[in-house]
Amino acid sequence: MAYGKTSGRPGSTRMAMSGLMEENPRSAKEVGEEMLSNIGRQVLSLLQAGGDKARQFDDAYSKRVMDTIMADEGGVMAVPRGFLAASLGSPLTHGVGKSTIDKAKNPIGHRLETLYAHSMPVTSGIARYGVPAAAALGLAELTGEMYDYASEQPMV
Repeated sequence: MAYGKTSGRPGSTRMAMSGLMEENPRSAKEVGEEMLSNIGRQVLSLLQAGGDKARQFDDAYSKRVMDTIMADEGGVMAVPRGFLAASLGSPLTHGVGKSTIDKAKNPIGHRLETLYAHSMPVTSGIARYGVPAAAALGLAELTGEMYDYASEQPMV
């Protein structure tokens, strides 16, 4: 391809750079800013798509945890199971709702409900993601120690 020719694709680097050689040339700064702007929009779009996928995964995981815990709703364990399901199955990404308790009439109840609403996604996230990650790291460390021990032993 000869110098100064474009690839013909709109938005391509060569096409953007050709703006420097046209009759109404744009400055290199304008071309660079346009390119960075396009890249920035693409990166934000990818991040948003990734965030949406993460939210969908977490919502499905939360529902599965709640369904598993609440599989047998009858009997004496219904209330503890409901609390456990709410604690472990609380989605991380849905934010915190407003307190339904009147702050003027019951300030302690209002604070407790607010604390509960803020702590449930954190508790749920630690239980669903933190504990398995810590277990995997511990297993990896144990495997490394076993390998080190085995490598020190003479082969017979």
